[in-house]
Formats: sequence, C-alpha cells, structure tokens
Amino acid sequence: MALIDLTDKNAVISALDEFVEIGRDAFLKKYGFGKSREYLVRYGEHLCDSKAILGAAHGYQHEQLGPLSHDEFRVAKKY
Repeated sequence: MALIDLTDKNAVISALDEFVEIGRDAFLKKYGFGKSREYLVRYGEHLCDSKAILGAAHGYQHEQLGPLSHDEFRVAKKY
C-alpha cells in the first residue's frame, strides 16, 4: 500500500481525533512512530506528527490491512 491509497478524509480526521484524545506520546507508542523532525499537522490547537497520523489513518480507512508502520511508507510517484 502507498499513501496514494489513503483517500478518505474521515479516516484522517479519526486519526487526528485519536491523537488528541490519547495524547502524543501514547499515540506515537501505539503506532510505533518517533516524533516528527520536520512535518507537523495543525489540528485546532494541536500539532500532530504527520507520518504517524497518516499511518494510523490508513488503518481507519483499510481496517483489513491495518495501519502503516514507519517502515512501510511509500509515496507513489505521479508523472
């Protein structure tokens, strides 16, 4: 799977809501990510780790496949 397979905005919102609900440290631990060094997503007053959010959102959209881990990320190239 690649990030191009993440197309449901509600899956991203669910991941963001979970991040806010359980907190950054618990969210990162649950999904196996470290803290973002470069890219964060602003969600209301919260700054969320972008890669962890996308990994978790993948699991919300594709329940049968689950979330992406940090080493499963591929960005599909469009030409």
